[in-house]
Amino acid sequence: MFEESRYQSVIKCCALTEDIEKLGGDNIGIGEGGRTLSGGQKFRVTLARALYQDKQIYILDDILSALDAHVAAHIIRYCIFGFLLKKTRVIVSQNKTLL
Repeated sequence: MFEESRYQSVIKCCALTEDIEKLGGDNIGIGEGGRTLSGGQKFRVTLARALYQDKQIYILDDILSALDAHVAAHIIRYCIFGFLLKKTRVIVSQNKTLL
């Protein structure tokens, strides 16, 4: 069942609000395999899909490699240490800032 408030929270913590606006809304096709999206956008859409499922454990492998510093800081603050605060998070990263 669709939960609007959860959906909006996920969009915000994954820094997708501006991207969705630029694309013309969240009901627009992005091509097979997301071919119209950048690498960072693909990652954030994938992350948003995972977060919306509301699991107890999240394994995040090299999640910051496709993101610029500003977006990475947003994901760290609002997703990893915000939205997922009460979840088990296993994070694999070479990014020393995250650690």
